[in-house]
Amino acid sequence: MRRFKYAVLLLAFALLGFVSLGYSQDTPNPSDAASDPSAFLRVLVGILIVSVILVGVVFWGFWKNPLNKSIQELTRKLDFNQLNRITNELEKLNGSMQGLTQPLDSSQADEIALNIEQELKPIQSSILTQQQDLQAKFEELENRLETFENWKEDVTFCQREAARVLKDTQKRVEKLAEDYREGGPIDFTALENLSAVQKLNVITSDIHQWRTELEKFSQPDANLAQVLVSAETFLKEKLKGDRGNPPPPPPLDLETDISTETALDRIRQQCDAYVNQFEKTLSDYETEREIDVEAYNQFIFHFIKDRLFNSLTRYFQSKQLPEQVNKFLQYADLEVVPITLGETIADAREHEIQVSRQTDSEPGTIVEIVSPGLRRQPDGGIVQKPVVIRGE
Repeated sequence: MRRFKYAVLLLAFALLGFVSLGYSQDTPNPSDAASDPSAFLRVLVGILIVSVILVGVVFWGFWKNPLNKSIQELTRKLDFNQLNRITNELEKLNGSMQGLTQPLDSSQADEIALNIEQELKPIQSSILTQQQDLQAKFEELENRLETFENWKEDVTFCQREAARVLKDTQKRVEKLAEDYREGGPIDFTALENLSAVQKLNVITSDIHQWRTELEKFSQPDANLAQVLVSAETFLKEKLKGDRGNPPPPPPLDLETDISTETALDRIRQQCDAYVNQFEKTLSDYETEREIDVEAYNQFIFHFIKDRLFNSLTRYFQSKQLPEQVNKFLQYADLEVVPITLGETIADAREHEIQVSRQTDSEPGTIVEIVSPGLRRQPDGGIVQKPVVIRGE
């Protein structure tokens, strides 16, 4: 910088010398300079130029010197390592800029694509996870909606079924009451020691069952069916006339506004218990009603002997009597008089001898049974003599 200043000063002196030289050549006599205006003007211009140069040098020294000091101070603050680091970063930036302006080869493109793919994988995984979570929530919502619809259907089914069970139960009880008023039998078959009333109910029930089984055959015996229908009707009329005014069924009041199978099962159980309770009510009423026991026993005895046994023997031979006959005879403590053809001796005290005829059998023995007889149990007293044919 000092050299620059010296150069400017030298240039100024040179210009000054040049002006002075020019002046001295053109005006060899100094006294002529005053009389020559152009020479004077040149001297004045040279003085002005030298003044401007001097002022410029002075201004440059005072104005430029602080900036120079600032630059020198900044240079001192930056050490050599920092300058190198900045230079390297600038070179890298320059290289990157140049790389962007140049076309990519296949390996670089693959590397960039691989980097992009690696960076996209977490994003794709996150999106997939969110989709799965959203799908799971939709499925859960659908399941809840389906569960709700199923629950509504279950509630509707349970309420309808509960109403149906109550209606069926009322019909069952009403039918029980109607059958009882019409002489229908009460089931006492589980009892061992039957009273007269209970025994009559059991006999009526057995005849009804016998008739029902007979109707299952494609060609039932018409004579047997006629006897059973007549016997059942006769017994029901007897029971109906003796029963009076049986108790009516109690009211059935159950809540049907339910929503679960458990509540429905509870209603079914309550309805079954209601029916069983009414059956017990009828059974107790039937057992406890006042009757003439002796008259009932005589009625049972004559019914089995005359209406049932003798009606059947008009259509069936002794060996052809249905097996059920012996069961009914036991209700009246009766049994068929035993006879072995060709061996049992015909006795007028026990047998009614219709005729005698020649046979190969032992004379005096029974060779044919016209109609079977009855005797009491256990003493064996003859109630009804069998009609027989005696051999000779």
